[in-house]
Amino acid sequence: MFACATSLLLPLASCLAGGQAASPADTLPGENEIQINLALVDISQIDERNQTIELDFGTRVRWMEPSLVDPDAPPFRTFSLDKLDNPNIIIFNARDLDEKLESVARVTPQGEAIYRQRYQGTLSAPMELGDFPFDEQTFSIELIPLNQDGRTVELLGFQNFNTDGGTLPGWTFDPPKMGSRHLNTFDGKRELTVVSVSYTGKRIQTFFFWKLFLPLTLIVFMAYAVFWLDPTVLASQIAVATSSVFTLIAYNFALSHMLPRTSYLSRADYFVIGCTILVFSALYVTVLTGILARAERHVALARRIDYISRGIYPIGFLAVCYLAFVMQ
Repeated sequence: MFACATSLLLPLASCLAGGQAASPADTLPGENEIQINLALVDISQIDERNQTIELDFGTRVRWMEPSLVDPDAPPFRTFSLDKLDNPNIIIFNARDLDEKLESVARVTPQGEAIYRQRYQGTLSAPMELGDFPFDEQTFSIELIPLNQDGRTVELLGFQNFNTDGGTLPGWTFDPPKMGSRHLNTFDGKRELTVVSVSYTGKRIQTFFFWKLFLPLTLIVFMAYAVFWLDPTVLASQIAVATSSVFTLIAYNFALSHMLPRTSYLSRADYFVIGCTILVFSALYVTVLTGILARAERHVALARRIDYISRGIYPIGFLAVCYLAFVMQ
């Protein structure tokens, strides 16, 4: 089982150990040091509704075990973590993570303990979505050794295999940044070091242009066509207006999986609401001019309303775009 699990970690080998478990050229951690390496394999999903990110990453943790120094020992000895002075690394912002390797460490004759693990699952990722879909989000992987006992914690390196966005459509990612911070325990008696890798994700604007803004714009201007039909031809006007309304309603159902559910309105929400008001206003004006056109003396007034609406309607659309994308 251990051999099978080790084969699962092969894609991470080059970044976590330079293709080897450890080499004599590696700098051994001091007796009071915990050294961590981290590698990101893939980002597969960002869930705005649940404020989570789904990803695949691996870690390598190194520390010294002075009691296990033995120059005559084989190159590697395998120990269960509960038999060692295990730093007890946890993923601080984990939601639902699976560990893919066994909880064992390999110890060298110099007493260096090396623990590798690969994680797959979700992490907590708080997001501010008011600017959706023009927002930028910062995601992080936070690791904290619970058993520090006066040892210093250092994040030595990070390698990103996800340079092309991985399997996640609609996003690009800036180069990651490494950092650390301190966290007090609940009783206030200890201060723990939290190391992290954070990276900024940006939505690809062309993706949402084709998926969101262009279809809604076409529906809005499909409804705009009613103002160019003579109000005496009420059946044709009603057909175009109602078709626009039904198309908009159907498209809103299709958008439900794309727009995040929040307690506040995003830029995309303002745009959708504005487009909905315009389409339904076109239907309302169609009914109004149709009623007026039934009486011969009001036909000229109905045509006048349509004529004015031809100018007001595009201005209203520009106002919606300004409110949604500029004003906020």
